Amino acid sequence: MTLEKKGQRPLFSRRETVILHALARTIIPRGGSFPSGADDIPLADLLADYLRRLPYPTRIGYRLLLHFVNLASLVFTLRTFIRLSPEKKTRFLENWESSRIYPWRQLFLFVKMLILMVFYGHPRVHAEIDYQLECFTGRRPGS
Repeated sequence: MTLEKKGQRPLFSRRETVILHALARTIIPRGGSFPSGADDIPLADLLADYLRRLPYPTRIGYRLLLHFVNLASLVFTLRTFIRLSPEKKTRFLENWESSRIYPWRQLFLFVKMLILMVFYGHPRVHAEIDYQLECFTGRRPGS
């Protein structure tokens, strides 16, 4: 579920939120390199906030891309992405990411890039990977 600001219409439909969470859970599972996973932050809300700052066609394009990913797996697995087992989701995305068809790989890269950007931009994840935002402190490097 998304936690939209009061009076603000949700950017993602319920279906798109389910697809987004299924993708994010597959790309960033809990207990991987560090304890947190995509389910541990309000990913859909943060991504919606980011997308609202982009041009309308980009917002619509990303939402359509979520549906495309969900339906594309029908061609290869006879099931939508959200209905696949975790292992089959992983295999489907790995195959997509390593496809010989460049535009196919680029579509996946766009989906993955925004999910990772939002995830790694969250303060909880910063703490887990010991990342510090020193570039905005006003200090000179090395001082």
